[in-house]
Amino acid sequence: MKKLAFIIFSVLLTVSLFTAAAHADADQLALRLKELGMFRGVGENADGTAVFDLKRAPTRAEALVMLVRALGKENAALKCKKSHPFTDVPDWADGYVSYAWDNKLTSGISETLFAPDAPVSAAMYMTFMLRALGYADTGLDDEFKYENGDFYWERPWALAAWCGILPPLTDINDFTRADVVNITCAAFYAKLKGADKFLYERLIAEGAFTDKQFRAAFSGAALSDYEKTEKMVSEYIRSNEHFKAKKNVAPYEIHHIFDIADDGALIKADALVCLAEVSIDGENVKYYGVYTMRLWHMEFDAATLECKSCLTSLDLYNQRRPAEELFSKKTVEGEGMFYSGIIGVGKLEAGLQTAGGRLAYSPLTYDEIMENNYYSNPFFAPVRTIETDACTILSWTYGGTMHGPYGNLDLIYKPGAAMGEGTIVSLPLPWANLMGTTAIAENLTLSDDKRTLYYSFYFDEPMLEGDTVCQEGGTFSYTVDLATGEARLEIK
Repeated sequence: MKKLAFIIFSVLLTVSLFTAAAHADADQLALRLKELGMFRGVGENADGTAVFDLKRAPTRAEALVMLVRALGKENAALKCKKSHPFTDVPDWADGYVSYAWDNKLTSGISETLFAPDAPVSAAMYMTFMLRALGYADTGLDDEFKYENGDFYWERPWALAAWCGILPPLTDINDFTRADVVNITCAAFYAKLKGADKFLYERLIAEGAFTDKQFRAAFSGAALSDYEKTEKMVSEYIRSNEHFKAKKNVAPYEIHHIFDIADDGALIKADALVCLAEVSIDGENVKYYGVYTMRLWHMEFDAATLECKSCLTSLDLYNQRRPAEELFSKKTVEGEGMFYSGIIGVGKLEAGLQTAGGRLAYSPLTYDEIMENNYYSNPFFAPVRTIETDACTILSWTYGGTMHGPYGNLDLIYKPGAAMGEGTIVSLPLPWANLMGTTAIAENLTLSDDKRTLYYSFYFDEPMLEGDTVCQEGGTFSYTVDLATGEARLEIK
């Protein structure tokens, strides 16, 4: 019992230290923002210093003001005549709300109410900052329809982390004005969409503040207290085998550091890490990608900054140990935060690399595909390989989550094949579970002439989500013409 009490006390102490450190840093950053006119206090202390009230949740009005300032349009907003239809906006905020309303940057909670004092969520503030950088958002009703936007406004985390505006220790569940300060400062050093220009440079050009004022307020990086840990984590992640050069492939990573601890000998960091890649295929530059997402616990030597150990959530899963044994509750709860944005970020990453001339499509030979390109990423695990004159049939898996690895079944065509050397046909597979994990093809058979592939799966009952049938039960039998790659499915 004493041991348990000590563990609980240690966890609570660690959490309180993280929180105290985050607010202490935010106090200093808030002063810097105040010097630039970007963040103002809610009052004054007896000694005349500003009261920033950083532990309080920000309001909708406060978040909107920060958006207008981040766009460099505060002067325009202050001159703006009232044009919004809301009856609950205070006089001081009329110009800001009107400017945002006129430029379709915000809406109310109803036709006549704006709710200026209602708390704003981390997702909404992050969306505001991404808009300031030039990114467009869409709703989850348009999931995977990225032509309508760059990210989902309900889940902006993947893009925010990729852009560098999700600083370490940002708490998306208990969102405060301290988080607003940290995110805003990080956004200064983020590049505008499609431009080799930082947000702070645009604000200087817009007249929000001068270059001299900015240099005086921010003589170093915006989040210098976290800079060392962030750099160590980033460099260690990018030392992964995943980033080995591959033809037609743009590897990238997204990560967010939830917790940091420093005992003098070791610097420890808990992060959610997504390793992903996106490929370009053919003259029309079609994008597709694969990824794996896991929690990483990294320990660095405080003197040499060398990574001494790294354990992932998959390591714990394979050891039948709960993630909570190593990671904090906040970290574990954040594990799925990147899922909805990875593909959109991949398209942006591939676009940057192709526009910059670092990535260009070049047809792959069969040997390149098999030996050192398509199947050389760390997600790949072979299940079974069958050779025919026309193609190699490859059953494989990638990733590894609590729901299991994702099954894949590909045909890779050889030189002289009618489909063309290097053509890859990905064959259909049913779901293994309601989480969308695809089943693993293991019982593969060929016809006697080796021109037809057969494979099947049996599900003793349909997959239901409530009363909705997501996938039928029964035997799923597939027949594939290897000459064309066409597959037929029969369910009995």
